Amino acid sequence: MQDSLKQSCDALWKQLEIVTELKEQLKEAEAKYRMLMTKAIDQFTENEVDRIDSDGKQFVLKTKTYYSCKADKKPELYEYIGKVAPELFSINARTLDKYIRETFETMPEDIQSIITKYDEAVIKPKEL
Repeated sequence: MQDSLKQSCDALWKQLEIVTELKEQLKEAEAKYRMLMTKAIDQFTENEVDRIDSDGKQFVLKTKTYYSCKADKKPELYEYIGKVAPELFSINARTLDKYIRETFETMPEDIQSIITKYDEAVIKPKEL
């Protein structure tokens, strides 16, 4: 039994080493991807283009707007939304985000002031 347990632990350790190495490779790949994305966004902006076709693929520069509540002000936002749209508290975060995006301009100024609005540019690739 001890030999079997040792073999299991040895196999577990080897697999952990593989997983650890793959996680490190993934981190490096994601960092390189972010760097290339930033460079490409800069080039799109410098060349004043919003799309380009290359090698059977199309790359489109898009800007997405995000909303984020200031961390210490979340109770105020939840209280407000609880009054105007109580059904949102039984649904997922994406739906809540959509609600804020669609109603932000009509929210009272005191609620708008606790929400940070920011844009993020990304390049969306697709095959032609």
